[in-house]
Amino acid sequence: MGVTRRARFVAARVSLAALLVAVLPAGAATQSPTVVGESRGGDGALEYIGIIEQSGPQFAAIGYLTHVKGLSPSQLFNGPVSESTAMFTFSATAGITNHAQVGGTISIGAPGQMSIYFNPAGGATFGNPTSFTQGTMIAAINLRFFNVLSVIATDLGMSSGSAHGWQGAAASFVLGGQTYRIGGLGLTHDLDLFGKGVRTDPTTPASTTEFAASSVTTRQPPAPPVLSPAVVNGNQVTLSWQPGQDGPSPTSYTVVAAVSPGGPPVSSLTTSALTVSGGVPGGTYFVRVSASNDFGSSDLSNEVIVVVP
Repeated sequence: MGVTRRARFVAARVSLAALLVAVLPAGAATQSPTVVGESRGGDGALEYIGIIEQSGPQFAAIGYLTHVKGLSPSQLFNGPVSESTAMFTFSATAGITNHAQVGGTISIGAPGQMSIYFNPAGGATFGNPTSFTQGTMIAAINLRFFNVLSVIATDLGMSSGSAHGWQGAAASFVLGGQTYRIGGLGLTHDLDLFGKGVRTDPTTPASTTEFAASSVTTRQPPAPPVLSPAVVNGNQVTLSWQPGQDGPSPTSYTVVAAVSPGGPPVSSLTTSALTVSGGVPGGTYFVRVSASNDFGSSDLSNEVIVVVP
């Protein structure tokens, strides 16, 4: 009986596989890129100089990169080191979700996103925040910021913070005739940030913080997906799932089916979608899903039993 079910499911792979679409990531280069901006042996991956502007619960940061692991200093600037000659700039936003104050110490948590841009012409200036978003966006990192501000005088404080998150976009760029890419999808970024903040309006409140930051990176696969109950309509089966709540974003999913609970897979298919659907021969199947990114695959999801009449 088990052999019969296995044969039926293997035959059904043809109809299911026909539903899959292979997606080439936007901006993919024909030349395999050299990956930079990743830590090796615990060393620094990226270093930043910038300014954070606070308006109420919202923060906006701009600045430029002063170090990219794998690139030389001469590849970061097109002249003497400054924001105007920087070829790699960044822009970030965040919003406060928790806040606490004890005496002269203020602590906040703020999720947000940072984007990194490549512009060989440079030309950024702190007097024009949009100038830091010129050029091509080559990386995007989803982060949660944590910061402690120690008030040292009226309207003046020293800032010490960190951020943790995962890279959600990575595009190739060409520098000096060679193709590069900063990090990759799912790369974990951990930042340490230090700076001096000046409060400019106690009512809003508003402040300006000059800061320097550095980051280290680690490679991490996604969390296991969460598989929903199957929808069966005759011999038509639809499977759907959601990404794991914590961890890097997946770039693809692999659906595996067995003919016994927790058994070895007898069939599998890969997709970038969050659902698959198709005709399946009658039988009982035990289905799970794993998620993958540039750095590996997750454990298998919860198991769903699919009964096809």
